[in-house]
Amino acid sequence: MRRLSTGYPEGDLFTSTNRYKADTHGINMRSIPKTLFLSFLMIVLSFSAAISSLNESTELTDLEPLDEPLYTILPIADLNVSGFQEGSIFTDATLSSGHRHTCMILDNGSVSCWGDNTNGALGRPNPSSGWNFITTTPVLTSSFGAGRTAVAISAGAYHTCAILDNGSVSCWGYGGYGRLGNGGTSNQLTPTLTSSLGQGRTAVAISAGSSHTCALLDNGLVSCWGYGGNGQLGTQGVDELTPTLSGSLGNGRTAIALSSGSYHTCAILDNGSVSCWGGIAGTDGASATPSLTGSLGVGRTAIALSSGYRFSCVILDNGSVSCWGEGGKGQIGNGFTSDQTTPTLTSSLG
Repeated sequence: MRRLSTGYPEGDLFTSTNRYKADTHGINMRSIPKTLFLSFLMIVLSFSAAISSLNESTELTDLEPLDEPLYTILPIADLNVSGFQEGSIFTDATLSSGHRHTCMILDNGSVSCWGDNTNGALGRPNPSSGWNFITTTPVLTSSFGAGRTAVAISAGAYHTCAILDNGSVSCWGYGGYGRLGNGGTSNQLTPTLTSSLGQGRTAVAISAGSSHTCALLDNGLVSCWGYGGNGQLGTQGVDELTPTLSGSLGNGRTAIALSSGSYHTCAILDNGSVSCWGGIAGTDGASATPSLTGSLGVGRTAIALSSGYRFSCVILDNGSVSCWGEGGKGQIGNGFTSDQTTPTLTSSLG
């Protein structure tokens, strides 16, 4: 399809010209001197040539066909905007609470945290007591590096990770099992860059579980690090000290959002389905590699996702909520306390 060129529609120019020519046929040729008629004819021909030239110029300015594809879901790089809802396909996470601390991104890209700084979860050592302190008011973390700011953040049990404005990832706090992704297991009191996410790769979403962290990469794949004993890294149940790609999400499938629970991880895929791995993942038992959940309902897709201790919930495209996993404390929201291995609609939201 070609875009219409600017100016008068081509058909109107031709119609105007034809009507003018038609009017000349009604003139009484015998009542006009021959010289006057020839002069008039020259004027008409000149006018017609000018119109023809204008028409040719107009056609040359037609725009080429658009070669930008139309997307049902936008490319992952264009998808997220500043917000607060972790696991949403629409917003970055700019506020996140861990076990006993909370961190948020401020409007200038710096990060402020409060609560228990045990193991350095707040990203700022106390000059007098080092890492072991509690603050009841927000305090700024240490610097992310010259000119660097945070665009997304996620708090784990005792650690915190943030995506920086250049797509790299910085983590701080408890380093056991490699959950900070920097190749070691020691605590970091200030933001510390993870090891490489892969050649040319950047992070576009991040989610920290109790003792592991996963990042959604710009190519739609998922990379995880930290404790993997329950399969929550998607890498056959082993610990990873540096970012490591999870198993395949399915033939041709990519992730567009993710959420890490205590012992499992789930991701929304580009077709709106959900895949989980580790712990109770919404399948018939634990899985060390990504496995699709049961059906979300006929024609239903997920638009936001949140994983808890041993259960997960999604918001569906019609605004309803579906959950699965452990239900002993009523966390499935369906009026019962039994476990659910497949997505189950909650009771009415009112």
